[in-house]
Amino acid sequence: MGTKDLIGEYSHDRNKPEAMVGCLSAMAEKVCLRMLINDSKNCRAWQVWEAVKP
Repeated sequence: MGTKDLIGEYSHDRNKPEAMVGCLSAMAEKVCLRMLINDSKNCRAWQVWEAVKP
């Protein structure tokens, strides 16, 4: 767990849905940027049968 996660864990009540609503757009933006930066390699990897390991 990183420092930012630790601070967020103790400074916000994430058990209440209304507390999460304010964070959703920022979290979605981070995920979209990460997918654009790595050219969505993680999304494509799970679709390749050879990448699936039982």
